[in-house]
Amino acid sequence: MYREFTDEPGFSPDSGVGPTDPHYRPFYLQTYCADQLAPVFTDIFNTSLRQCTVPQCFKQSIIIPVPKSTKITCLNDYRPVALTSVAMKSFEHLVLDYLTASTSSQLDPYQFAYRTNRSVEDAVSLVLHHTLQHLETPNTYARILFIDFSSAFNTIIPTKLFSKLQDMNINPAINYWILDFLNNRTQTVKVDHRTSRPRPLSTGAPQGCVLSPLLFSLYSN
Repeated sequence: MYREFTDEPGFSPDSGVGPTDPHYRPFYLQTYCADQLAPVFTDIFNTSLRQCTVPQCFKQSIIIPVPKSTKITCLNDYRPVALTSVAMKSFEHLVLDYLTASTSSQLDPYQFAYRTNRSVEDAVSLVLHHTLQHLETPNTYARILFIDFSSAFNTIIPTKLFSKLQDMNINPAINYWILDFLNNRTQTVKVDHRTSRPRPLSTGAPQGCVLSPLLFSLYSN
């Protein structure tokens, strides 16, 4: 946990704060007080893993609507980015390390999104290679079907993800912890200086959470 507090590449001093971090810059606090805070949060996280539950205060999110383009015509033109607790992000990174090591060999080799050293350019290159190779044969043609997942992270059903992780032989404690992490979340929407009332959620994974990209990859694998 000390490493997560002092050397976290995903954090920025200017990052937005989550619901549990309203009055201070958590990046600075965790960095400069790592010696004092790391043992405390290590104990909290170990207890969380043993009990397979996530503290409710770490399951709160502030949703910031971010425009997908310069021209806004409907609500779907906004991306709902979730601001969550910085402490929870540290916890998620530890779980992410375990999940990545445990599942990387089980993911589809043609899965390029959200994977280290892979990108959309790799996917395009592979498609072009196979297509052009096929078209070298006389009197042939190729048809390519493109499918776009709408609100991809929001489609995750926790119980179905739980079953998939079981099939991948993920540690049961981690599996139940992830199930609790995704269930009974609360979120508020903030626009300018106005904030909505909290609403409960038990489906999907918040955009902005450290674990969400990998969880979606495992869910759709």
